[in-house]
Amino acid sequence: MPIVRCVMMQRDEGDMLARWLTHYSGLFGFENLSIMDNGSSDPWTLSLLKDAEARGTHIYWHLNTHHDFLRKGGHIGNIVHHWDAEYNYDFALPVDCDELLGVFTENGLSLDKQKIHTAFEELLGRHSAFRIETSLFNVPERPDWYAPIRHFHKGFLASHSLTATTSQFQGGTPGTSQRD
Repeated sequence: MPIVRCVMMQRDEGDMLARWLTHYSGLFGFENLSIMDNGSSDPWTLSLLKDAEARGTHIYWHLNTHHDFLRKGGHIGNIVHHWDAEYNYDFALPVDCDELLGVFTENGLSLDKQKIHTAFEELLGRHSAFRIETSLFNVPERPDWYAPIRHFHKGFLASHSLTATTSQFQGGTPGTSQRD
């Protein structure tokens, strides 16, 4: 099974953070999650972060300024370089707190762990960046409805490929389901 490491930045996301932690820890394990906390003060959020940290998630508490928020991409790059030096893993997946990873199957969108891992397995051995082709944005007037947006691309990387990548992403299989 591929090892996927996730990274994201958040501040006082509370309920979305709870859903994010449940989803990604269920897919990849707490030990493969890294969260840059951008200065949370909400007690619920802080409790979730401390619990996740106790379960093995790396929390970057010191990235707590507006400048750190503006430099999020640089911080993610530094974290991925650290992973390359210190960990055995297959993919680096930067996401936002309101994004859940899913895959499109012949039966529609799936958040199933095995189907998501199968999609990553198909990409093993490719040393490159990958583009997630479709994001699903919520439709505020229609609860539980999502609109596919094909011009808003997200990406992820094979391990040890950050220096080999360019701003162009190559096609990948996994997709995100953005909620809220």
